[in-house]
Amino acid sequence: MDEQAGGLRIASVAPSVIDTDMQAEIRGTDSMRFPMRERFDALKRDGQLSTPEQSTAKLIDHLLGDTFGSAPTADVRELG
Repeated sequence: MDEQAGGLRIASVAPSVIDTDMQAEIRGTDSMRFPMRERFDALKRDGQLSTPEQSTAKLIDHLLGDTFGSAPTADVRELG
């Protein structure tokens, strides 16, 4: 495959920590069964979780923007 093909842009994008049903389930798990629970509790308590809508909007803006593909990796938390 020609990696220099015109118009082709590729990057790996980390989605951030998103406040999903899975996050709620983790926070509802007994800390004896899930020792890292406090970390997830703190993310929620400190307002560090993104909504699915916030993450999606940032990802779409990035994918359609001029800078997508200029770096091999991106993190949704760091996108404008």
